Amino acid sequence: MLRSPRVLVVLALWPATACFDPPMIRGDSEDSTTESPGTTTDAPGTTGPGEGTTGSPPATTDAPTTGETGVVDTGSSGSPDPCAVDPCVNGTCVAQGDAASCECELGWTGDVCDGCDDGYVMMGDQCVMAASCASDPCGPLASCSDDGGVVSCTRVFGFTGADQPWMVPAGVSSIDVVARGASGGCVLGGLGGEASATIPVMPGDIAHVRVGGTGACSVAATLPGGYNGGGDKFTDAGDSWEGGSGGGGTDLRLGGITLTHRVIVAGGGGGQGWGGQAGHGGGEEGQTCDGVGGGCADETCGGRGGTQLAGGIGGFCYTGCEGQPGVLGVGGTSDGCAAAGGGGGGGYFGGGGGAHCSGGGGSSRVDFPGNTNTSTTTGVQLGDGELTLVWWP
Repeated sequence: MLRSPRVLVVLALWPATACFDPPMIRGDSEDSTTESPGTTTDAPGTTGPGEGTTGSPPATTDAPTTGETGVVDTGSSGSPDPCAVDPCVNGTCVAQGDAASCECELGWTGDVCDGCDDGYVMMGDQCVMAASCASDPCGPLASCSDDGGVVSCTRVFGFTGADQPWMVPAGVSSIDVVARGASGGCVLGGLGGEASATIPVMPGDIAHVRVGGTGACSVAATLPGGYNGGGDKFTDAGDSWEGGSGGGGTDLRLGGITLTHRVIVAGGGGGQGWGGQAGHGGGEEGQTCDGVGGGCADETCGGRGGTQLAGGIGGFCYTGCEGQPGVLGVGGTSDGCAAAGGGGGGGYFGGGGGAHCSGGGGSSRVDFPGNTNTSTTTGVQLGDGELTLVWWP
């Protein structure tokens, strides 16, 4: 019986992702195609049709295997992955052969996506779209400032004698606030204090601004205190002794309109009495009346400053001649006795009213939960208070 000639076929496999033609197998020619019809091809070491065992041991090969996904598993990773250590700061690493490139996130640019693209500015550690004052992002009641593409809005709230609501704009998460309390009435009335803080907010929040009014000054026996907590002037000596009521505090409230909703407060100054410089508002404690000068020879007759925990103590000259203590948000009423006493300044806690002498200043407060960049200053504002808001659209 004649044996069929044996043909050895070597199979070479390349990964499916290869982008080149496989090399010719030795012995092939460029014009070789397929075997002739009817030709049977046997793998080495196997039996052909009608044959027995050849006697040769089965051939072994190192041919690659195919995984479950159908992708050829070469068994080893070739070149190192250029994206194994991601070089992209704010982007996605893309391998291109042995090299890596970065596809930057929106707003970022650069070889490793570490700079802001055109039309974006760095805000903290983020690239944000640059606003423009030309688009009027601040509204009609605020001024716009453009510092190299960083746009900020500023609105100053003056005295109106009423609540002034303001809605937090879209995209705003914090506001910088500087508040100043009002001064007390008459020449020796205490100056209002200053308080500043960065306050966390949410878009759509309604902030309520209360700007303190200056204390009144007159020979009238009674005078109301300045708006937002100034202490009243009172004397039982009739309309003949000049004196002043306390200046009101200035504050901003979030989540409601009561005193417990305040998130920053600047103290008001005390009103002038028959003698002695009234206490200035502001600081963690308002100032106490200087009980020297004029008809005020006894320092105990002047009102004390408010603190973080309580209102200022009212002045005491003698039994029956006593100023009222300050309370939360309101200065104490004075007692003029035989002359005029000054009302206490408003604030976080109000200053005490003077007895025959001037009133104490109200305290400021800035350390409410979430506030940062806080500070207070005593005695800076003459006249009505004011409050300045700054935000970044």
